[in-house]
Amino acid sequence: MTRVVARLAHPAWCERYGGKRTTVTRGISRRALLFGGAASAVLLAAAACAPPAPTATTAPAKPGEAAKPAAPIVAPAASEPVAGAPAPFRLHVRSGPEEDLWPAINPKFEQENNVKIEMIQVPHAEHVQKMQTMVAAGDLGDVIHNFTGDSIFHLFFASGIAIPLDKFVADEKFDLGVYYKFTIDLLSLDGKLGALPFKGHPSRVGIFHNIDALRAGNAKIPTNESSYDDLVAAATSSHKMAGTDVETFGWSNPGRDMEFYIIMSRFMGKGDLFSADGKKSRLNEEKVQAGWKWIHDMHNVHKVGMSPLATNPDPSAAFLNGKLAIFRANVGTKAAYQKIEKFKWGMSVAPKGPGGQRGSLAQADAVGVTKFSKIPDIAWKYVKVMTSKESGITLGKQTGNKSATPGGRADVYESPELVGLEYPEGVQKNTATVMKEAEPTILPFNFRGPEVQRVIDPLYEALVLGREQPNKAFFDKIHTGVPEVLDKSRP
Repeated sequence: MTRVVARLAHPAWCERYGGKRTTVTRGISRRALLFGGAASAVLLAAAACAPPAPTATTAPAKPGEAAKPAAPIVAPAASEPVAGAPAPFRLHVRSGPEEDLWPAINPKFEQENNVKIEMIQVPHAEHVQKMQTMVAAGDLGDVIHNFTGDSIFHLFFASGIAIPLDKFVADEKFDLGVYYKFTIDLLSLDGKLGALPFKGHPSRVGIFHNIDALRAGNAKIPTNESSYDDLVAAATSSHKMAGTDVETFGWSNPGRDMEFYIIMSRFMGKGDLFSADGKKSRLNEEKVQAGWKWIHDMHNVHKVGMSPLATNPDPSAAFLNGKLAIFRANVGTKAAYQKIEKFKWGMSVAPKGPGGQRGSLAQADAVGVTKFSKIPDIAWKYVKVMTSKESGITLGKQTGNKSATPGGRADVYESPELVGLEYPEGVQKNTATVMKEAEPTILPFNFRGPEVQRVIDPLYEALVLGREQPNKAFFDKIHTGVPEVLDKSRP
């Protein structure tokens, strides 16, 4: 055994999800020391902070009788709920984006399975950090909601926190074909399935546009056949000044966002941020750099961009209030705009670059069973309910500050219930179409997405704000920093 200090949580996770670190010390095996990065933080923390095994106590002696020896301690095993007493069942999900779903599925599930569901919810920025802290304490619940865009799901699965679902699938011949194939591929690692797709989406590929603002500027309304040059022209024409103040911004796009960094690298050709095996950076290739240059120019050459780093309002709120003409965002963002009445709006999908790519990114939200669950069979049942057609449609019907990203199934995206929702013409059809075209995800082979993002974030910010130019020196900085992360070991 080796004496180490384990910090909770790993810096990459803290900075990505807004948590704090705690330092503890404990003996860790040499094998644990061989792991690296955020995934190892979970393993080290779990080993360092897991509560000690209960100590056997000696039964009190009766008068005149010797004390009885302590009974041996037996580790708790997976068990079914005691008849008549609902078993505790803990669900880890973020607060806010999926709130319509829980009252639709939880009461019935509790009744049918004799469990009492405890919702462990915190805001999105704190969600992963909360789960990591509970892993370290040996206190994680039964079912967890995770994400693929920054490799967090893969970290949990590779670290053994989420268990393989293959036996459940095989035992009941569960049909994985109801889900989009890319979601199952994305949630599999080394031939094992680690989760089912709670949601599926093509990432930041929606081109939301204020039709009234575009018409006021005599701009061409974006369509699925628009080019990137067309978007420049439309944003420039609709950008409106009132003296020295901006009355209507022509354009905005996502801020610090690992998924968008990958997508930018796909704008103008058959490029990507990572090599096909996820082991190398491709940011030294001109065709990969083109999208980054385009974003820089929208903000600093054409000067029509609302900073994606802005808050109060952020770009989504600006679009909602009629102060932004074109906004590239996740298609599920449409929920916030469904009830807009003061102007006409639409959503096309991102242009195809010269290489034929739209710059989409096949994504899935993952829900899986944890190794901590004492009732894994029931946890598996809940995972199936969360990813059912009915649940997927409920998610797709959400409006307001919630997410309208549906379940990761074609029978959800193409269902009459969703296709017929009262969105502007073409919005729902475009949503279903772009799902069929979603381009494969390539992630860091070592699952250190949060660390890659920590390298890129300050450079992207400087690029958007005009403190960096999209030249060789800039790309050399990124191309040096990213490989340093990719050279690290896989958990």
